[in-house]
Amino acid sequence: MNKYQNRENKKAIISLLGSSLSDPKAVAIVVGVAIFFSWLPNGISVLLDKILKGDFSFGGSEVAALTQVAIALTILFFIKRAIPKNLDDVDISINPTPQLARALVLFLSKNPKAEESTLFYNLFGFEGNYKMPLEAINYHKEKLDSIIVVCSDESIKQKDYFIRCVINIFGEDMAKKIDTRLVPDLEQAKEVYDFLEKIYEELKTKGISEGDIVFDVTGGQKAVSIAGAMFAIPNNRHLQYVSTTDYKVKHYDLIYAKNDE
Repeated sequence: MNKYQNRENKKAIISLLGSSLSDPKAVAIVVGVAIFFSWLPNGISVLLDKILKGDFSFGGSEVAALTQVAIALTILFFIKRAIPKNLDDVDISINPTPQLARALVLFLSKNPKAEESTLFYNLFGFEGNYKMPLEAINYHKEKLDSIIVVCSDESIKQKDYFIRCVINIFGEDMAKKIDTRLVPDLEQAKEVYDFLEKIYEELKTKGISEGDIVFDVTGGQKAVSIAGAMFAIPNNRHLQYVSTTDYKVKHYDLIYAKNDE
């Protein structure tokens, strides 16, 4: 079973039992299910074996088997009553004013106008693919300690153009915070997911908590957005996107709303 299957199973359990398996009700349901699937087949098997052999009587083994079946069915009844009929609705919230981050992870796609972008010295009127990641830096610039720029095999050849844009607009000190990384194929969601796990662990060893890390999926391919959503939303990590229309930074999160029906 791979990590994706493990996470899907975890999410399925959480959606049914709640977010904390330390909750007494959740623990009782898990134990009850385990007993049900252990005792019911065993009890029925013993009874059928006795009946088919014509050896059925109300002796010790038969009473024990009937007791197992009765307890298993009773447990099933209580499990059914314990599981909520109306689970929370799940929705995606959009926060237009996310908190500032100490670490920003950016995905850089190939820019056909990379060299031309270095002619700009402010974001006003800036044109080209680099505008969105630069807007992301601009939003968090007051608090940033680290900028991880994730490149593909193609975009890494243009990294110096992007760094020059950062120097032009934010200065040398901001450019020194850039750490360029390579993910050869940003079309592979698994590679992106594995990279995010690795970089988060690295940043945490540097004393930056997950709450102070944000990654921006604007500059990546569709696979980046998919892997980013899988990585961030179920785990309460910060995913952001820079609008391509008004260039505002937006933070996406998962929320649960009570279903009162």
